[in-house]
Amino acid sequence: MRVEFSNGNGKRVFISEVNNVDDAISDMSDYMENHRFNAMHMKARQLDNEWKIDVGSWTEFFYVSDYKDKDVDELKSALVEFNKYLQF
Repeated sequence: MRVEFSNGNGKRVFISEVNNVDDAISDMSDYMENHRFNAMHMKARQLDNEWKIDVGSWTEFFYVSDYKDKDVDELKSALVEFNKYLQF
């Protein structure tokens, strides 16, 4: 899977190439931590050939592409768990 970040100007930055959903979520979390950004939530929307991951910003998103069919359910489950962790 390929993980990218799209900044407020729509410019995409390559984050990582990973083999599983857990690593993709971990890399997104690390990227946010390194850039002092706190996710309000993580929501996913499936586009044609990629997932757009909304982290609570109006203009900044993560994108996950080059995934396998089996990864879709894993991604959904991982986002549910991530959002449980964010609740106080």
